[in-house]
Amino acid sequence: MNLILAPFSFLYSQVMALRNLLYDRDVLPTFEVGIPIVSVGNLTLGGTGKTPLICELVAWALENKLHPGVVSRGYRGQVRGVELVTPNGDPSYFGDEPVMIASRFANVPVYVGADRVAAVKKMIEHQKVDIIFADDAFQHRRLGRKADIVVVDCTEAISNYRVVPVGRARENVRGLDRADFIILNKVNLATPEQKKIVLEFLEEHSTVKGTPIIEAEYYVRNLVNLKSAKRIEPSGFESALIVSGVGNPKGVEKLLVKNFDIKAHLTFRDHHDFSIGDINRALSEARRLGVKKILVTEKDAVKIVEKIRNDQREELNIFWRTELSLKLSLKVKKLHEKILALTH
Repeated sequence: MNLILAPFSFLYSQVMALRNLLYDRDVLPTFEVGIPIVSVGNLTLGGTGKTPLICELVAWALENKLHPGVVSRGYRGQVRGVELVTPNGDPSYFGDEPVMIASRFANVPVYVGADRVAAVKKMIEHQKVDIIFADDAFQHRRLGRKADIVVVDCTEAISNYRVVPVGRARENVRGLDRADFIILNKVNLATPEQKKIVLEFLEEHSTVKGTPIIEAEYYVRNLVNLKSAKRIEPSGFESALIVSGVGNPKGVEKLLVKNFDIKAHLTFRDHHDFSIGDINRALSEARRLGVKKILVTEKDAVKIVEKIRNDQREELNIFWRTELSLKLSLKVKKLHEKILALTH
């Protein structure tokens, strides 16, 4: 199969390389908007942990008296043009990740638009912001930025860094040349051998020589009941069922097995729009397994919470949202200093 797909992978890689060259030589224009932009992106398709990192950066910015904003493409949403995301808005309209961010930070403007330049301009026109985080914008080079953060999943197989459709990479690994910071994410979910392989893979490319590599660990901070909104800390080693529609379901499993006895994992495609039928299927599976908790990610929770709260069945209080946090290595100080310098 790879032999059949290899020519398409090579062609796509060359198209992306030419496009990047045209931007590097200012043949294709970039647009500066007067407010510093920090791009958070990746090389591979989905599931590396960009959105939790953006949430961590937004929380840090607020703690440091900054006024952050977020722009997003709103993948699989229905917005045409540019719109401000409302907290607890419709994820099928705005996209699940923008709604997740807006719901967590009610006073932080989140704008959705395929044209990120237009989205940023509208935000600046209507909001007071001094730093803007651009979600999934590493390849969206038309938007000028002051810093590029690339998230690398420590659990991702090196073979996935072959360009699509052979692998999962959006461009050649030489694209890391443009990175100002690399976040090596989920290091606590990888084996020591996996981590060693990924670090060697990064270090063997001259692209990342001197680029700070900031390690990040995932952990479950809280559980939030989707029916009652009750918040608790994970305790004991309870049996549970996972339901997820994310880019890297195995990564979700690796994280949650640290706190729970996972009996099964119902997986759906990334950005799946959960139906009542899906919820009933999860309930049936939980009853069959005898578990008292169904765990869902924050991204999935925004698409099912209203369905559950509007349903009168008490048994739906079995659904819990996992609130994740990142623990970043000390090198994150360099990233924080960079952002502060951009805003002063």
